[in-house]
Amino acid sequence: MKKLLQSLMAGVGYEVFKRDVRFHSELCAARMAERHGIRCILDVGANVGQYASELREWGYRGQIVSFEPLTQAHAALSRAAAGDPAWKVAPRCAVGAARASSVINIAANSVSSSLLEMNETHEKAAPNSKYSGREEVEIRPLDDLVAELCDPADPFYLKIDTQGYEKAVLEGAAGTIPRCAAIQLELSLTPLYDGGFQFHEGIDRMRELGFRVFAIYPGFSDRTTGENFQVDAVFVPAPASAP
Repeated sequence: MKKLLQSLMAGVGYEVFKRDVRFHSELCAARMAERHGIRCILDVGANVGQYASELREWGYRGQIVSFEPLTQAHAALSRAAAGDPAWKVAPRCAVGAARASSVINIAANSVSSSLLEMNETHEKAAPNSKYSGREEVEIRPLDDLVAELCDPADPFYLKIDTQGYEKAVLEGAAGTIPRCAAIQLELSLTPLYDGGFQFHEGIDRMRELGFRVFAIYPGFSDRTTGENFQVDAVFVPAPASAP
């Protein structure tokens, strides 16, 4: 029966994966929350709530705080969270290094929107990601938002998916990072946004912050060539060095 199902799904272009933590970053987060007593997941770059909804499907029942800068996406996110008392949506803003005002580029597919300019590689691999507009947005550091919205005793799982802007988010989270049992970053293997945070830079920066790679999940890829452009990397605190 298993082989028959796999064969039928393959015939229409799909694969069947079992409920396996190796294949789903959201399941990884849910399992880590259970194992490490994480009571709050910070969802930075929430879009319309896809990540948080997946967390719920994988069994996570703790607090979620979502952050989203786009007006339309924020409205949809708020609707998605409305019936869930443990899912809080922060006021619309971008998360960055310091408080400021800026303009965010809106992608046609919404999920590829960024404060950075998109480059040609990204546009060629995903034509539906081209920018179709811009809007003003307030930028706020994560530390300030956490102080306003979260319990001061909560340990966190921090997920950052900000289309190349991850470095700035980390810069504004100096007080939050030490409270994180795990941090998930979307990192580019090839430049997709001008000045965007690259894979090697992310690894180096997280090492400086005292974290090591725990798991890596494939992300945005070229459907024609199979080249993987982005991954989601999960980091955990590294063991203290021996004296």
